[in-house]
This record gives sequence, C-alpha cells and structure tokens, in this order.
Amino acid sequence: MVDAILNSGAPAPIDVQVSSPDLDQIYGIAQTLATRFRELHGVGQVFIPQDMNYPALRLDVDRVHAGELGLTQKDVVDNVITALNSTT
Repeated sequence: MVDAILNSGAPAPIDVQVSSPDLDQIYGIAQTLATRFRELHGVGQVFIPQDMNYPALRLDVDRVHAGELGLTQKDVVDNVITALNSTT
C-alpha cells in the first residue's frame, strides 16, 4: 500500500504501457520489452499483467431482437457475467 501511494497509485515506480488495436502484435512487443528490461541492472521485477492465453467468450448480441425483449447489450453482458460467476 505504501508503494502504491509513493508511486502515484501505480503498482511499480516505473509503469510502461503499450497499446494497439492488434493485441497479438502488442503482446509480442510487451514481451520483448519485458525481456530487455530484465537485463538492466537494478531491475527487480518485470511483469505483464494481461494474460493473452486466458479463456475468452465473444458475444454477438442481435440488438433488434434484444430490444424486442426490452434488453440492452449491457443487460445481456451483466446476465452472462452473473451466470458465469455463479456457483450453481
């Protein structure tokens, strides 16, 4: 907690962020940067918080049919999240 306060809320004193619409490409770049940072003297820990091999679910919501049922995309996603996080 003290580290986060001293680092302006970041999990580390140096926070490097990379972004791109191409997730595969940017993940490769992040891995390359992490490898090079680990070679620097004085670097303690380097980590990439996103796991690109994590299971994913893509939802294609038919807005017309959802609207006929009185549902928004947010309603659909909220219900799917609830169903997936349920223990029953």
